[in-house]
Amino acid sequence: MLWVGADWPMHELEDYLFSAHMVQHTLFSLVAPPLMLMGMPKWLLRSLIGGPRMMRLARFVTRPMFGLILFNGVIVVTHWHGS
Repeated sequence: MLWVGADWPMHELEDYLFSAHMVQHTLFSLVAPPLMLMGMPKWLLRSLIGGPRMMRLARFVTRPMFGLILFNGVIVVTHWHGS
């Protein structure tokens, strides 16, 4: 999925069209992460989450309100251009 937004023609268009640049951001931030998680084997996901502490943290971070705040925070930080 990442190559769709990072390779030709999208990479060439982003220099000329702001809309193509924003499509890239949408692909990278909204489409790619869920697809990557869905494609991850269960054994790998279990080993990454680990024990009960990490499971509690994962459950907290994936709550809708916290996820919304985290997502918007990442968008703001990655789009912050100093003056």
